[in-house]
Amino acid sequence: MSIIHNIDFYWQDVPTSEIHLNKDEWILWIKNNIIKINSKFYGNVLIEKLNDLIVYKNCIIKFYNRDPNSNTIYPKIKFIDKKNVMIIIPNVAYFNDIETINKELCEDTDDQYLNNFINVLNYKPSKLKININEYNYLVSYTRNNSYISLAHELIHCLRFFENISLNTALEEDNTIYGIKDDSILKYLVNGKKIYITENTIRKDWNLPARVSHNSKEVYCYQVYSTYSNKQNFTKNDFFI
Repeated sequence: MSIIHNIDFYWQDVPTSEIHLNKDEWILWIKNNIIKINSKFYGNVLIEKLNDLIVYKNCIIKFYNRDPNSNTIYPKIKFIDKKNVMIIIPNVAYFNDIETINKELCEDTDDQYLNNFINVLNYKPSKLKININEYNYLVSYTRNNSYISLAHELIHCLRFFENISLNTALEEDNTIYGIKDDSILKYLVNGKKIYITENTIRKDWNLPARVSHNSKEVYCYQVYSTYSNKQNFTKNDFFI
């Protein structure tokens, strides 16, 4: 898998937290997560499409452990120019929970007005943006895995390189679950149309579908209210 040899890593020293990775651990962590993403069907399409754009279209992906222009520390992407992106993946603790669909609560649901929500539950695009406030009773918070978080940023990256990040107000929705008739990553693979969203990557790993960009910090550097580390995170939790 040549993409690992076609991306660059930029390290900047940061104040250490109780749980953090050193430079070598951080690079290994990201590489291992890319290998993990690539090992499944939808993840392989994502990684191979990015690698083709790097090799044949001269696109550039640079990983940073901190944003050189900001003191905020959380995973994010910055677009430098049309072919150059910066992905910030912190080497310090950033453990959070995200809103996913509780499938058990939806099993007996046949309300026609929930069709879009049910599509998302089944890892398919929605016809409209999901108004999460209408479905709070069907969602729950689950741990955000590091390889899924990385895949999320790589999908932003692929959408940008493919020039389909057209509606910035819906960018997160299109990245997470996709909205039909808007801008969504879709490809023909073996004669079959497939979508690349965070949820199809989650499908690879049989994880519950995500329905919003909402999240809750659990133990995060710079979020002082989480410093008690009630769930006893260790360095090993980076690699789960």
